[in-house]
Amino acid sequence: MRAVELTESQARQLLSDEAFGPDGLLVKVRMGDDPGPERFDRVLAAVRTVFDAIGNAQTIDRPLAHALFALANDVEGQVGGWMDRGMIWRSRLVDQELPNLLMAVESVFAGEWLGEDGEGEAEL
Repeated sequence: MRAVELTESQARQLLSDEAFGPDGLLVKVRMGDDPGPERFDRVLAAVRTVFDAIGNAQTIDRPLAHALFALANDVEGQVGGWMDRGMIWRSRLVDQELPNLLMAVESVFAGEWLGEDGEGEAEL
């Protein structure tokens, strides 16, 4: 459940900042730093906000797709790369936050929420 409600515009900006900003989530994990659960929760809330806002749209804009791809693909790749070098990350990051991020991003592209609970909403 989201602690802070975001507008679609705020959510898009947050996703872009976290993917490409100099202090973004992607930069944190690229440097081997744990961004923390609160940051992942904000990113997941932003993905859900965008998902809800675009509804059944058949297309999404390129900057949004680029940010979503970077967050899902590159964050997971960086965490995995560090793990291959022996780094141990928080178990919640590896077991919950990354899978939830991947599922949330896939949901935007699929056009349906691919959550784990029976009501179609992932546990955030």
